[in-house]
Amino acid sequence: MRIVGIALVFLLAACGDPQGPTGEPDTSQTVDVVMLGIGAPDSVLIRLDAANLRIDDETMPIAIDDVEYQLGTEEDVWSLFAFDLPNDAEVVGIDLEFNPEGFANHNGNTRAIDLSGPPLSMTMDAALIRANNGIVLGIDLERSLVFEDDQAYLLPKVFVRY
Repeated sequence: MRIVGIALVFLLAACGDPQGPTGEPDTSQTVDVVMLGIGAPDSVLIRLDAANLRIDDETMPIAIDDVEYQLGTEEDVWSLFAFDLPNDAEVVGIDLEFNPEGFANHNGNTRAIDLSGPPLSMTMDAALIRANNGIVLGIDLERSLVFEDDQAYLLPKVFVRY
C-alpha cells in the first residue's frame, strides 16, 4: 500500500499542476508571430523599423531585430516576435512599420521598393489566437507589388492565419 501511495505522489508530480510555480493559476500563454511572403516573382527583401502590440486597450512597443526578411521564397517563414497573451484578453492588434526602402528582383533587374506608406495594422480575436497558439501574417506579393519603370511599390494584401 505504501508503494502505491509513493507511486501516486510521483504520478501527480510528473503530470504537473495547472498552477504556476507560485501556486497561482497561469494567466497567459506565449504566442509566436511569424511572417511569410507568397507568390513573389523573385527575391523580395524588406526590413521592419518598428512594431507595436495592442492587447485590448493597452499598446506596447515590441523590440524588433535588425533583420533583412527574404519574402521571395515561400519556404522562408520569419519569426517576428513572441508575446504573452493574457487569458482574459479579447482583442489583439499588431502594427508593423516597414523600413522605407526594400528591394525586389523583377525580370532580372533589382528594383527599389517604396515602403514609405502607413504602418500595416491588423486586429484579431484573441480567442482564435489562443486556440491555435500563434499568428501567421502572410503577404500576397503577387498582388501587392506594383512595378513601375525602375521603381516598385508595396500595396500590401495581407492574410492572417491562426
